[in-house]
Amino acid sequence: MKIIIVLIFCIFFCPPSTTQDGAKNQIICNIAGRVWRSTYVFDICQLPERCDIIDIGQYVFSRDNGIDTHIMESDKDIIRSLVEANKPVYTRIGFDGTDDWGSIFNPPDANVFQTKKFDPLVNFLNTFKVNGLLINCANIYNIATDDVAKKVSDFVCEIKKKVDKLIVGLMFSGSYYESFTDNTLFDFTITNKVLDLYIIDWATLNSCEKDTVKTGISPVTSTNPNILTIEKVTSGVTNSSMDKSKIYGMVQMVPNIPLNLLSKDAGYSITTYSITCRKLYSIQHLLSKRNQSSLSQNDPEKYVKPDIDITLCKSSKLNDNVTNILKSCTQIKFGTIFTDHMLKIHYDKHAGGWQKPYITPMEHLSLHPAAKVLHYATEVFEGMKAYKSEHGHMNLFRPELNLRRLNSSAERIGLPAIDSGILLRGIERLVSIDNEWLPASAPLSLYIRPNLIGTEGTLGVAQTNTALLYVIMCPVGSYFSEKFKSVRLMANPKFTRAWPGGCGDFKIGANYATTLYPQEIASKLGCHQMLWLYGEDRQITEVGAMNVFIFYINQNGEKVLATPALNGLILPGITRQSILELTREWDEFRVEERIFTMDELIELNNNNKILEFFGTGTAAVISPVSSILYEDRNIELPTMEQSNPLYERLFKTITDIHYGRVAHPWTRVVDERPHLYESQNYKYAN
Repeated sequence: MKIIIVLIFCIFFCPPSTTQDGAKNQIICNIAGRVWRSTYVFDICQLPERCDIIDIGQYVFSRDNGIDTHIMESDKDIIRSLVEANKPVYTRIGFDGTDDWGSIFNPPDANVFQTKKFDPLVNFLNTFKVNGLLINCANIYNIATDDVAKKVSDFVCEIKKKVDKLIVGLMFSGSYYESFTDNTLFDFTITNKVLDLYIIDWATLNSCEKDTVKTGISPVTSTNPNILTIEKVTSGVTNSSMDKSKIYGMVQMVPNIPLNLLSKDAGYSITTYSITCRKLYSIQHLLSKRNQSSLSQNDPEKYVKPDIDITLCKSSKLNDNVTNILKSCTQIKFGTIFTDHMLKIHYDKHAGGWQKPYITPMEHLSLHPAAKVLHYATEVFEGMKAYKSEHGHMNLFRPELNLRRLNSSAERIGLPAIDSGILLRGIERLVSIDNEWLPASAPLSLYIRPNLIGTEGTLGVAQTNTALLYVIMCPVGSYFSEKFKSVRLMANPKFTRAWPGGCGDFKIGANYATTLYPQEIASKLGCHQMLWLYGEDRQITEVGAMNVFIFYINQNGEKVLATPALNGLILPGITRQSILELTREWDEFRVEERIFTMDELIELNNNNKILEFFGTGTAAVISPVSSILYEDRNIELPTMEQSNPLYERLFKTITDIHYGRVAHPWTRVVDERPHLYESQNYKYAN
């Protein structure tokens, strides 16, 4: 059973967010407590590094005054700033001091309800563009209305019709656990169809008051029959007809707050940050982790050494000006704006190989003048991206393929391979630290550049005994200033990018250095990129730094998508592989990996058989080609003339996966592992 447990801790502690069995977890941040609103100043930087739900404010219904705007102006500002920062913001509706939900789910005057309650609520949700709405109906079993589940369902359906893509959840008290299994009181099979979340509030099952502080926690189990426990509520949920995949359970551990800081009406409404787990026993795992965080690092039997050393910047370069540039997405030149931190991992053959990874503020490298990389080009690199999902978390796209290719390239030029798992954890940690450099979702992304260089300071053509792997990141917008701006290519058989037995199928810096001069010639002739050819038959190999695809109609009238085979001349691109796998899964046309020559391209084009010609890669994803300059003549291609082009469909499919609009196994969510939240591992630069 996927019960998600919410623990509420003080704002200075954010514990690990995974279960003992490694299940993925979510983070909920509640900023709704009256203590927070009346005592503390909201600072978006105090939020956990990633939240799946930020629950703030309360749009309160009032029995006496119709709709009452209890979302205070300060809360509106906070909501606005969170939405602008692309945070997953949820707000609640509820009653202030009453549970007269009958006036909402069964209104006596439909017109008054529509104009005074429903329409203002819809207007608020659409104006502020929040992600979700939580119906805070604590005493769900005391609503004096027949068929309450049907009426809740109708209300939710009407809200969703008016507010696009709204996520709606129902909050109610766990103290009614004995009634959960009685569908005559509330039929969950009806609401399962329309609700996205059930949040069962265990927060105030048990509480106690001392002279100087208020504190409370609901125990997992208890021998006292008068104590309401998580175990009892879980049993009720398990035997109910609720959709178990939609259940959140909230267990509150209120921080010790001096009474003199509480407003008179604060009561127990004290909420700060929340961490969730998917398994019930994980509450005990989280509590043990919380206790572990206070252990002395001098206790070797209890303290677990961190897997990465981290030194953070004292202040970020991410000022308002940079943030505005990033949000505009129009002024970002690829690879010119870098985030605050970098990952480094040193290799020393005589010191046991790879050393402990560490993250540090972005800094210049210090190399010996005889370093192998400077003389013999012992360098390989990768290009990958992190994307901010529309749900607020960070995604990586098939990173294991990039790291596999990195090691393959390293082996080819005599550099040491690295454990992909260790490197991936380091990259995820780096992304989680600098994730605020992505203030918005599409079309922004965070370009990640792992680079491995030979650093041994000795002359002589030999493998290096020391190396450095470092990772830097830069926010990037669309590769082209306009959506699907087509490119013009120059094909000149005088220049060859790769040859059999060479290194064309590896991602090494030397491959790119030799393309700069031909690229300069192409630019002077009004071309954007080179179309690389090979051999006497002038085989088409790559487009600039991208793989190439040709969509055409063969002599049998069949549509065919073709790309050059991986024959040693072609870099095995991750986007290339993804397109091949997608189109073969679609099974709508032939998909081939084969040799394709310029003569064949020209003949097909002359016979109006060419449909589309495009390049693919991490930076641009898809780059349509409209013409090729070849042997002093211009070959016009019909790529941009198609009514429903394949390249647009592929671009949408892949970017939907990138940005979490479509769930897919190729996506790896960042910040879901416990090592990301070991706050005692951090220190700050001088």
